[in-house]
Amino acid sequence: MMRKYAFYIVLVCFVAFYIQKPLFGLIPNTVAGIIQDKKEEERIAEFLKDYSKVDVQHVTIHYMDFDEELLPTTKVALERGIELNNEMLGQFNDSVDLIIFPNKADRINLFGIGHFINNNDNPYYNTVNIFPADREEIFPDMAPADLLYKNVIHDYTQFVINQRLDELSLSVSYIPSWFIVGVGEYISNVGKETPPLETEAVRLSSLNSKIAGLGDDDENAKYNGYVQSHLTIKYLVDEFGPGIINEILIETEEEKSFNKAFPTITGIDLFSVPNIY
Repeated sequence: MMRKYAFYIVLVCFVAFYIQKPLFGLIPNTVAGIIQDKKEEERIAEFLKDYSKVDVQHVTIHYMDFDEELLPTTKVALERGIELNNEMLGQFNDSVDLIIFPNKADRINLFGIGHFINNNDNPYYNTVNIFPADREEIFPDMAPADLLYKNVIHDYTQFVINQRLDELSLSVSYIPSWFIVGVGEYISNVGKETPPLETEAVRLSSLNSKIAGLGDDDENAKYNGYVQSHLTIKYLVDEFGPGIINEILIETEEEKSFNKAFPTITGIDLFSVPNIY
């Protein structure tokens, strides 16, 4: 009888060990993750030690003293960007660092070339990264203050969209870049005159290539790609209200397909030129 009980005790312990084994495996991984996050925080803090800072709601602006003249425009843009994003995507109150870099090299040194190329699309870093020369090639005729205002709102919006995607456990790869760019363009142009398309509109399914400047020798192709993205989002918001953007993201998460979600919510075919411009 004792041997029988001993056998059952050993069996129970054996089963319990293997049931819990995956949990035991998580412990060192979790600890390693915490240590890595702490190291990243310390590395970023060390990098920013010579920067001054000021808070605007939940956003901390980091800037070099010689860029202090950029603060008034940056603050106004942030206040407006936060307000409009809350209307469109819902409340977002997590702490965010907005860093005004004096040059591209510093930004690449801090976050790497991948984060620079993908422009604020990594939720791992709670940062929005700006440098005043960011988009002068795309909008060469804009005054510096207008460019900075637009730049701050646009990039803050892209950051919030990516945070929203993270909340939905939805990879950014599901969302075409024209849609994210279009939301940023729309929000950063609210209250301003709507720019006209200078070339014929293209199918929405082709708009990513136009934004990237691929397959088109026209030097204005990229600019017009941004404009068409902007006008598409403007039409959606005017027609359905600002909540339409969030509805499309939620439907995309449910369908695991933007190509299914977008026409379902909007009635617009992605593979033909929409008659909305």
